[in-house]
Amino acid sequence: MKIKNHKDDKFLNRIMLGITILFILSFFKLNLDFGRVMRGMGKLGNILLEFGKPDTSVFKFVLIAVWESFEIAFMATLVGVVFSLPLAFLTAANTTPWKPLSLAIKSYISFVRAVPSLIWAVIFVSSVGLGPFSGILGLSVHTVAYLTKAFFQSIEDLGEESILAIRATGASWLNVMKAAIFPNIKRVVTGWTALRFESNMAQSSIIGVVGAGGIGYIVSKFIKSYDFNAAGTALIVLMIISVAVERLGSLLKTYTERS
Repeated sequence: MKIKNHKDDKFLNRIMLGITILFILSFFKLNLDFGRVMRGMGKLGNILLEFGKPDTSVFKFVLIAVWESFEIAFMATLVGVVFSLPLAFLTAANTTPWKPLSLAIKSYISFVRAVPSLIWAVIFVSSVGLGPFSGILGLSVHTVAYLTKAFFQSIEDLGEESILAIRATGASWLNVMKAAIFPNIKRVVTGWTALRFESNMAQSSIIGVVGAGGIGYIVSKFIKSYDFNAAGTALIVLMIISVAVERLGSLLKTYTERS
């Protein structure tokens, strides 16, 4: 019979007490006023009603913007795969040619991943200017870091047997990567790439709010001009496209897992 360890209970109780104190302090520090929510419910209801009445006259502009978001997400994902694959080979513990290089890359991608794509988009909009090019750069930086981590962890899960077998033939580092590693991670790479493309599609609509192009840019303009009918049209189209992209990604992952 397993005897309950009461030390664990004391530890959990202290954590719960700490969370409760933090909640109370945050509540008063942030000056949360739930009365404002109640007072704004009527206005919120009217806005949501307007969102539910699409304005078909802006449909053409919405489709153009959604397609631009698709292009931004596609380009950022493609750039991410091209750069993250060699970085993953140089980073994984079982394939890196130099341990300090692996540590440096891991530190770099940890820093990049800690900064959201939206912030990278703001940085590139400030330095390069408004438009989809800034969006592609902002999403690409984060995508490279995200996929590098996903890929090098997948490579490390492979083990070293096949690597050692090909190294014993005298093959170069590059030939080992081509013959022993890449064929075994193709499915994983496809799955992570599809997942990241879904994420980039969603994020490409968010970064548009800061002027990096795409559907987010015109949604922001519609809302700022209080044209909630047009904004609702854009969001409905975006939702349909996002569901379609997610479904296609799921089908692709299922296909690669079965093949």
